[in-house]
Amino acid sequence: VLVQAGQVVRQHLGPGATGNAVGEQAGLGEGRGRRPEPALAQGKLITDTITSPSLEGNLLGDSTTREITIYLPPSYDTSDIRYPVAYYLPGWGNVTFNPSWDDPFVSSDDVPEGGLDGIFDDMIAAGDMKEMIIVVPEGNNKYGGSMYTNSDVAGNHEDYIVQDVVS
Repeated sequence: VLVQAGQVVRQHLGPGATGNAVGEQAGLGEGRGRRPEPALAQGKLITDTITSPSLEGNLLGDSTTREITIYLPPSYDTSDIRYPVAYYLPGWGNVTFNPSWDDPFVSSDDVPEGGLDGIFDDMIAAGDMKEMIIVVPEGNNKYGGSMYTNSDVAGNHEDYIVQDVVS
């Protein structure tokens, strides 16, 4: 789903889907004078773990091993170009790529259809965003989130991002 100014502009239909969600609702789908939209090229998500020395010794007892999810754009496997990298830091209770992250402030109703990777695919296809790599480090703590600042209690989350993830 692509949302602009609070309105659903485009819905990610997934692989093999045809038509346009708005056209289908209006009875303008395949066979009714409307060509189906071509299948969108899809990027992919890779999830791995990173061990962060910066989070050692936090008083919450949170693990120093964190999941990190990386969005690779649709042409990544077939191109030799260098892509820009953006680091997406989900806010407290914000939507993440990874539904396995235990976030008590986010319900399944908050996750957009097709996920954030579907939104990125839609934006790239529409020309609203250039292809890029997007890195999403896990920022949760046992109380639900992080402000990405250094803390004696929660750990050095700023250092985790700057020193352990980016560098």
